[in-house]
Parts: sequence; C-alpha cells; structure tokens
Amino acid sequence: MARCVLVACLVLCCGTCSQPLTLNPSSSVILEGWAASGKGALMKKVVKYMDPRGFQVHSMGPANPEERSYPFLWRFWQKMPPKGNINILYHSWYTRVLQQS
Repeated sequence: MARCVLVACLVLCCGTCSQPLTLNPSSSVILEGWAASGKGALMKKVVKYMDPRGFQVHSMGPANPEERSYPFLWRFWQKMPPKGNINILYHSWYTRVLQQS
C-alpha cells in the first residue's frame, strides 16, 4: 500500500514538470535502498508516465580510478540536471553510508 502511494506521489510531482521548460527548476529523484527492495520496479513505474525528453536516469556504481582522483561527491555533481530537467539517480552517495554501517 505504501509503495503505491509513493508511486502516485512521484508521478504527480514529476509528471507535472517532466517536459523540458526553461522556467522550471531542475530536480533530482534519488532511489536508494537495500538490494531487492524494489527500486528498479519503482523507477519503471514512475518513468512510465513521464516525458522522456525531460529526464535522465543515472545508475551510480562503484567509482572508477578517474573518479577516485576527484573529491567524493564530484561524480554526483557531474550528474546534476540542467535547468528544467529531472535527474533520477539509481543509488547515490548514501550507498557508501549504508554499506559502512
């Protein structure tokens, strides 16, 4: 039940600003959770109702050697959306915190 409500809220919030307009602010949706917690299914449900021109999905795996030479959050800064677009991060900097606890 809670997952259905969350999907409905995300679709309502993201669906209204999914078209790339210059006046809309950029926004990021971060999907984070344990393995097999339903992040992929939730992402598919949300993206299904959105205009594909207004968002990008980024899967954030382990840092490669080049990314490790920069500050920790650099690779996430590089994925921030331009004005009027939505960025969906499949994993984020919270993964490191969850794995270390």
